[in-house]
Amino acid sequence: FGLALIAALMSVESGKTTVENAERYFGVRGKQFFAFIIIASLSCWFAIQTQVMSGDIVKLLSYCIGYAVPRVIINGLMALIMVGCALFGLRGVAMLANCTLPLMIVTLAISLLFAAKASDKSILTENLVTFSPVGLSLVIAAAIAAVVDLSTFFRHAKGKKDALVASCATFLIGIPLVEVVGVLLGFWASSKSLTDALLCIDHSLLRVWVALFILFAGWTTNNTNLYSAAMSLQS
Repeated sequence: FGLALIAALMSVESGKTTVENAERYFGVRGKQFFAFIIIASLSCWFAIQTQVMSGDIVKLLSYCIGYAVPRVIINGLMALIMVGCALFGLRGVAMLANCTLPLMIVTLAISLLFAAKASDKSILTENLVTFSPVGLSLVIAAAIAAVVDLSTFFRHAKGKKDALVASCATFLIGIPLVEVVGVLLGFWASSKSLTDALLCIDHSLLRVWVALFILFAGWTTNNTNLYSAAMSLQS
């Protein structure tokens, strides 16, 4: 959260992307180095995210139609659609994010409610104190990765106030709430994947709903990956 505040103020004042800000401190060679790292890492994250989405969607399609669509076809179609949407720039990213947020809230709320009702576990009686170095490092790394590239997006903020409000909403409210939901779903559903945890009711309509949720949530994330990689490529 502290890093987000610093990045927000820096990006509003400079109006530059993360890579362009790096040039102020590390020179032209430093800018090129950071640009290459961001392009490589976000392109790989795009591929990973697409693979995760396709795996879940193939599983859900096999539930609904009884046929396992080849994963390579789903991968290719989704990648083409997401790249096409990314051509609209930040406007496309913002529009998709605004449409996806209500879907995410409703989906997680319904899944959490039914998982709690179906489970015989209680957070009041069970021992919840556990420690996983691998899980903890993954959560921290994901948060830091998100902070590092905030400048690329916060440079479009109307002013410092909007950027600071966005930082507070993201790192003090949004991310903690989603992580708490993830912990509780994992606790009550005892599932090995997000798809299994979300499919708390065996109903075809819910399967379609969850498929849309996975598609749009992953698409939103991948849009930001592509946009940031494109901005770094320009540098």
